[in-house]
Amino acid sequence: MNPTALTILGRLALFSLLWLPLAGTRLEAPVIGALAIAAATASSLMLWPAAGLHLRWRHVPELARHFLFRSFLGGCDVARRVFSRRIPLQPAFLHYRTSLRSEAGRVTFVWMIGMMPGTASVDLLLPDRITVHAIDTRDYNENDLRDLETKIAAVFDTNH
Repeated sequence: MNPTALTILGRLALFSLLWLPLAGTRLEAPVIGALAIAAATASSLMLWPAAGLHLRWRHVPELARHFLFRSFLGGCDVARRVFSRRIPLQPAFLHYRTSLRSEAGRVTFVWMIGMMPGTASVDLLLPDRITVHAIDTRDYNENDLRDLETKIAAVFDTNH
């Protein structure tokens, strides 16, 4: 099977798995689900063409583990701040130069930063400069960005 067909099938499978929790146990609208899955797949192919995207799947579990662990810690930090009388903050904009070569890697990097509690990717300038806002740089800083970037590079950048 050619790589493009594998990409399409993989995305169909991924969006199908994402649809299942949304549908829950109510499967009375399979037509809507099929249309949503097809639309998501078509949109992803227009935004992120199949050609040129080469993932190293053996590194995906480590990236997922890192993301889930950091998200959990970030959620605990947000809860701690909510219940604290004094909310310790040290907000700042971090200007980070990424060495990720693939567009897919850079987009994933920006997306994953934005998913971490207390951070937001503010700007992606040129192909290699990212501005990140952190609510407390003692808890999330350039070392964390570098660590995340290394894990993403293992998945996306074959020459990193």
